[in-house]
Amino acid sequence: MRTARITAILLLVLALAGQVCGQNGQVTFRGTVTVDEAHDVIPVCYGDYHVTVDIKDIVADPDTVLKGVDSVQVCYGTGLGLEVGENVEVNGYYWAGGACPKQYCKRVQITAASDYITRLVEYGDDDWMVSGNLMYSIPSGNVGIGTSRPGEKLHVVGNVLVQGASPAWLKLLGELGDDAGISMTTTGVGVNTWEILREGASSSLVVRESFPYPPFGDDRVVVKARTGNVGIATAAPDARLHVLGDALVEVPASVTTSAVDAVKPALRVVKEGAGRQLAAYFSNPKDGDAEVDVQLGGGKMLPWGWSIKGANGLFTISNVAVLPPAISVTSTGYVGIAETSPEYRLELPNTASAAGQGRANAWKTYSSQRWKTNIRTIDHAMDKVRDLRGVYFDWKGQGAHDIGMVAEEVGRVIPEIVDYEANGTDASSLAYDRLVAVLVEAVKEQDARIAELEQTIAQNKRLEQRLETLERLMQRRHVITVDEQVRP
Repeated sequence: MRTARITAILLLVLALAGQVCGQNGQVTFRGTVTVDEAHDVIPVCYGDYHVTVDIKDIVADPDTVLKGVDSVQVCYGTGLGLEVGENVEVNGYYWAGGACPKQYCKRVQITAASDYITRLVEYGDDDWMVSGNLMYSIPSGNVGIGTSRPGEKLHVVGNVLVQGASPAWLKLLGELGDDAGISMTTTGVGVNTWEILREGASSSLVVRESFPYPPFGDDRVVVKARTGNVGIATAAPDARLHVLGDALVEVPASVTTSAVDAVKPALRVVKEGAGRQLAAYFSNPKDGDAEVDVQLGGGKMLPWGWSIKGANGLFTISNVAVLPPAISVTSTGYVGIAETSPEYRLELPNTASAAGQGRANAWKTYSSQRWKTNIRTIDHAMDKVRDLRGVYFDWKGQGAHDIGMVAEEVGRVIPEIVDYEANGTDASSLAYDRLVAVLVEAVKEQDARIAELEQTIAQNKRLEQRLETLERLMQRRHVITVDEQVRP
């Protein structure tokens, strides 16, 4: 309050003195500093600091007090560190001379609250400023609309409307190799900044985000020049749409069934051409070992969610809450059901329950003579069967009682139907169905033996019948002989 009163009194004194000492008045001008800023112990003007300025442009001089003045000393109270060659804008009270105190005459005084001396970044004779309804030249080359202190070439406080005949263009033109675009942010500390620009180095369209605290940033959306490929979170899209990270297509909970049918919110990949066949391709072309995972039906924490995954040459379909995967397919086409490393075209786990078993109306095996060579009948089949042993047993770690054979024992007799581990000693499986061929030949051998025995038995019966006939004949002959010997 005291400062305001002193300033008002000073202005009144200056105005009255101007009437006595000569022509004085308020002025606004721009120019260049020719003498470095000085800070005198004994003030030579009002204020402790002063510089000498060559006048280049007179913005306001209603009393024409600066007519014929090329250079003037400006006095002010707060140091700015101005040096020779810097451009400034000055708004203050100029004393033309006459019988006035030494510290006021032939100087511009910065005394009122509206007075100022400010540094200008650039200088140009043909630049202008718009402040409210005013338009005037500004040496900095910056244009202000709604502000008298423009910080850029065009500084607008308020909204901007571009309107005209189609097309209505707002053109941004940069130098060759430079970026051209717009930057959007808000006032405050630590806020993010969004940029939409044509990147000079690549000619691509980029939507970029950056933060000052901590400093980081990245390209969010990129439209690659010459290809039209769109990248989300990647600066080098290799396809029409290249997404680095997760993608979500979500149906709003408030949408009704009929509305969903109309909107059809889904990720659809349609093959070009007649019939518009659906096609989809998911891959990681830069890293063959990287995992590609498609979630269906629920989140990772929901037991009804399903995962279709490809990683390390293995394709799996699984419930996200259950391990191992329900189906696993290797790059060679081997399929495992609840087996992650199938070693057969179709493999189930070694579980003595329905979890390790299959059921069907029939299981048919390839068996045409067109696909076989070196066909021979199995010999000594019955001998092989005699060497086999059927056993009762319990499965280790499962407690299930079962019947079957011991694969290692069978392998010593019929090695063709037993598979072994890599060590060649421990058996891994036994093809029970292949035993049918051995059993068939064993039955046939047994049948032949039975037929042979039946033939022998028949022959023996015929011999017995002949022997009985001979015995009867012999008995009759013996009776006749004895009777003849008894007669006299």
